[in-house]
Amino acid sequence: MPTKGRQPIGKWTESSGASDRVAELLEESGTLLESHLGEICEAFSGDHRNKKGVRLSAEAITYGHEDNLSSLRQIDQRVSLYKEFILDERTGVQLMVDVLAEAKFRRDVEIVGVDLPKGSYRPRLPLAGFLHGSQLSRGIESLTPFEGLPLMNPVLLEIAEGTTPKKVYGENLVHNAAASLYDFITFDLKEDTEAEVVAEEEKILSAMGLPQRFQKYLAETHYWWATVLRDWMAENLTDTHSREFNGRLGAGRVYHSVHGYVPILFLNGKVWRYLRPGFKPCDSLLTRVRVPNWPGGLRASLVRYTVEAPLLVTNAGGLRSLLDSSLEWFFGVEKALRVSDETLRSRWPIEAAFFKALVKRELAEHPERSLRSDLDTFQWL
Repeated sequence: MPTKGRQPIGKWTESSGASDRVAELLEESGTLLESHLGEICEAFSGDHRNKKGVRLSAEAITYGHEDNLSSLRQIDQRVSLYKEFILDERTGVQLMVDVLAEAKFRRDVEIVGVDLPKGSYRPRLPLAGFLHGSQLSRGIESLTPFEGLPLMNPVLLEIAEGTTPKKVYGENLVHNAAASLYDFITFDLKEDTEAEVVAEEEKILSAMGLPQRFQKYLAETHYWWATVLRDWMAENLTDTHSREFNGRLGAGRVYHSVHGYVPILFLNGKVWRYLRPGFKPCDSLLTRVRVPNWPGGLRASLVRYTVEAPLLVTNAGGLRSLLDSSLEWFFGVEKALRVSDETLRSRWPIEAAFFKALVKRELAEHPERSLRSDLDTFQWL
């Protein structure tokens, strides 16, 4: 029996006006958009699960460190693509691509993309893996996922009821979403790469006298190590060295990982491309974002990156296409490895080990912390 003078609990559900207002509040909270994001990702995973040997899953991810549970963070949705395959008698591959999405709701938001000048560099999706530093990695590096998407700066506008332009939303929404996504990428990769240079491999290289030869070469020529490392390796790490190195490592197949990431901002509004003097509807765009502390300590470990990080911006109409393109990139990486030259496959262990060991040594002696999009030590490599 309700208390006299008080509105019965739940009475608002019987009022269409109150129910509509609660639905609006739920929408503005972003919860409904997050749910819709999850539905699209789960449907995609269900459609492709276990096809061509790919394991797919879709879920929200909570992460952090057990010694600081109060700072746990969350990614709204991760679609994980995973496959294992054999490259040769020594090497197995664990191929992973994580599509990471953050959902952001804004009332009456519409996104207008303004093209960057022609010739602007396209940001590179983060990719790390066992073959970093080897010639085998070149086939993967040459792939250009999302090549068809225009490179633009997104401007978020409030257009009341789709008819009345009112204001520009600040850039914080885009930058905050990118910061969240790359915080997870940094967390995830750091866990994988902290022990990347194996001490045993360094001992073998030293016993073969190879790092010493490179240091002697630098002393004699006075070249900067980053500009000549690749060429020196190609000329001086012979097939004989490769066979000796592989023999010292021992027999048996070992599985190694290749891990890529696709960061997505999922919005509730329409996306337009500004083509002076008009506008053309589009479902998605690619942009560059300055992310705090990116790439940071991962610079020496990433097969590919750019100083300004890539971010894909889309809505419910464009997300499925981005997921399809992510799967296409996944299969492209697999194909590039499978069709690679047999010699490159046999040489990757010594090339990758030498590259990582020399980069580790040079950075310890000559720390490189400056960042420029047009001039970066690790872009030389």
